[in-house]
Amino acid sequence: MRAVELMEAATAQLDRASLAIDRSQEAMAEAEDFDRRFPAGSWLPPLGGVPLLVGSALVEKGCYSAANALSSAERVLSHPIINALVRDGALVVGCTSVSANLSVHPIAPRDRIDAASPMDEDPLALALWRGAVAVGVSVEDLDSIATRVRLGIASYRPTLGFAPSVDYPKMATIMVVAHTLVEQAYLLDRLRAIGVRGDPRFVPHANPKSLATFAASPSRPPRIGVWSLAATTAHDGGATVVGAGTTCIETLEARGVPLDTVALSASALSYFRRCMRIGPALGGSAAISLTSGDSGAWCKSVAEVDQLFDTAEVVIVATPTDAVGEHSDARTVWSLTQLANLPMAVLPDAGVTLVGPRFGDASLLRAAAWLGEVVASQ
Repeated sequence: MRAVELMEAATAQLDRASLAIDRSQEAMAEAEDFDRRFPAGSWLPPLGGVPLLVGSALVEKGCYSAANALSSAERVLSHPIINALVRDGALVVGCTSVSANLSVHPIAPRDRIDAASPMDEDPLALALWRGAVAVGVSVEDLDSIATRVRLGIASYRPTLGFAPSVDYPKMATIMVVAHTLVEQAYLLDRLRAIGVRGDPRFVPHANPKSLATFAASPSRPPRIGVWSLAATTAHDGGATVVGAGTTCIETLEARGVPLDTVALSASALSYFRRCMRIGPALGGSAAISLTSGDSGAWCKSVAEVDQLFDTAEVVIVATPTDAVGEHSDARTVWSLTQLANLPMAVLPDAGVTLVGPRFGDASLLRAAAWLGEVVASQ
């Protein structure tokens, strides 16, 4: 399709009132210019004519003070990450802003959503679900991932260092929103190639060199760990399996995949929960600081999380179907992946989240591709 046709389809489905910054008219003019420069049959850049939405937190949290004097619309395109995607051919339709607290007011399940649903809670995810845009880019946000789950959209949160960060002292990183993990990994590969000056944690040329390749290469993991939480209160009645649902466990067992129960000690779990109370609420603009709490306890707790992968290539946990509550097991586990800088792949159709070891994104994506195929074949 021509870029103008893609843009017309996007604007027809997009709720422009949900945009904090509306560039739809400018993007249409850019699409017309794009079609003139790249007529039918010519070579196209990697993201040629693809409509793109940007999460406003990405622009607000940018560490590039030189752009602060610009207008909001100018800051969107001046951000080096967005600018790199534009050079690849993407057309920025606008900037979205989440206006509701998703942890308190989650979006309705997808079977109760229709095309007329207002995009006031996560307009980026809903625009993708409606088909208004094919991709989006935003600051990492665990609550937004939970919203995408309810819409049936898979999510891949990379190891920090495989994606540009936007708040160096904390854990915020760039996430890509697209319909499949392969598309997300492909767009992340584009971001990894640009580098970010001054970001000491960004390693764009580290292995694996092509995340999209691994996301498209199903491979059954030799062993999967099932994450269990140690009891923390008297009424817990013992360890609570943050269970992948029974159906998924039975499917894995039927496929002959060895399963191990893995768990954190009560002290490590208590420390992480204390970090969650010390740190601000989860969200793209309020990621928990790496320096929260005692550094010695932090190091010991992270080391214990790393030991979960001594016998398992990936660890599986249930994906929350409701809001990410204040003290819920689901929020604890998802927060652990952020605090310990672990990659995660969320598979809504399987009802589970796969967590991999730090910088183990290649094996994680291969396992996610395999499990996705298994679920699709049921």
